[in-house]
Amino acid sequence: HLQKRNNIDIVAIVDSNANLQGKNIGTWVVQPPSLISDLPSVPILVSSFRSQREITKSLRSHYSNPLILMYDESDH
Repeated sequence: HLQKRNNIDIVAIVDSNANLQGKNIGTWVVQPPSLISDLPSVPILVSSFRSQREITKSLRSHYSNPLILMYDESDH
């Protein structure tokens, strides 16, 4: 259930998969990664186990946002 919890406010859900963009997840509409440029100080939660390394590398090369990783990088 993605609502405000533990003082965390979800600003957006972003995915590079064009098939997911525009679809609803709860009350949010999945946005393209280009939205991140409009939110430079907002932390990004990376929630993919299999693709965390690639997503993190891509995000770090394009954006300066702080990253929150769900999985320890040594788990890969």
